Amino acid sequence: EKDLDKYNRAAEVLLAQHHVPILDLPGFTRRLGPMRQLLKDHIHFKDDIVRLQAAFITGCLMNLTSRVVSRRY
Repeated sequence: EKDLDKYNRAAEVLLAQHHVPILDLPGFTRRLGPMRQLLKDHIHFKDDIVRLQAAFITGCLMNLTSRVVSRRY
């Protein structure tokens, strides 16, 4: 998990430099509770967590899409 955090921080810096929007799925997921309660095994999230993650991603993409559309008109 420490390696993942290090990678995510490096990616955030790079994306910010190039003005690329960030969907902070790891941050969202961390706020849902302790990782051991979110996983159904050592790597896969429980179905209800996957649905919450999907809703988060959908909301972020809809927000980004609406910004792009509003810039056009």
